[in-house]
Amino acid sequence: MASTINQTTALLALARMMGKRTLPNGTNADWKDYVQTAFDYAWRYYRWGWSMRSATVDLVNDPYLPADFDLDGYINPLPNSVGAVSYMSLDDWYMNGQYVNAFSVEWDDSVGRYLVHPGSSLNQATLTLTYQAAPPTLDETTEVPFPSAQTIGIGASIYAKQGENPTRADITQEWDEFHKELNRHVGHSERSRPQRTNMNLQDYYGTYTGDTRG
Repeated sequence: MASTINQTTALLALARMMGKRTLPNGTNADWKDYVQTAFDYAWRYYRWGWSMRSATVDLVNDPYLPADFDLDGYINPLPNSVGAVSYMSLDDWYMNGQYVNAFSVEWDDSVGRYLVHPGSSLNQATLTLTYQAAPPTLDETTEVPFPSAQTIGIGASIYAKQGENPTRADITQEWDEFHKELNRHVGHSERSRPQRTNMNLQDYYGTYTGDTRG
């Protein structure tokens, strides 16, 4: 079970990074935006176990991806009996029809979900995939899974310092520390996964840790 954080704990971590013991008086709209931006980045940084979902899309009767599907997150379509299924952007698909078993997605305003466009060689009625859910919006009380509010505070301090001094802020140290902490969490997450001796899906698809496309 992953540790949890909320907006309040992340804001307090940001306050400490900014040299304050408590949150500043008045509205904290900017700081909340900085925290959410850092959290979104951290959420998509790796295929955290708690952020992954699986779904089977009915390409005939309901060709839409789940409402929480995150196009900027990790996508891993599972192979069918013919071979590997690949994801391409809508522009790529229409520019080059040579992709085998490819599919693309397009946002449908009328439904508010992503519509799946299967390639001509995708000879199946369903598409099964694992995907990364969209990052939740932090609030003051709802707990969401993430190992450390302090890590989010470090990331948020990057945006806070840029906001205070857009042209001269030196964020090199914070940027390096943010990624150092994220990589440390990734290491813990990897060690907790079952180790396989055969080729895994990451090897099969040629992806890598931190990749945002399957």
